[in-house]
Amino acid sequence: MLNQTFNTVAPFHPTRKEYYTHKAMELDLPLPMFSDDANSYGKTILSNLVESELQYTFQKPNL
Repeated sequence: MLNQTFNTVAPFHPTRKEYYTHKAMELDLPLPMFSDDANSYGKTILSNLVESELQYTFQKPNL
């Protein structure tokens, strides 16, 4: 048994604008408006350890 913590997040990291625009188009909703002035700050959590150590393959690796 492995004594390790794995991040099980999807391997893609779209911006909020990319994600919500894609979902609005997918659901035939009006496209959201975003300010290009606002920068996004934060952490990016990677899933490469779970993929390499457990040979895990995500069902939906992209939007």
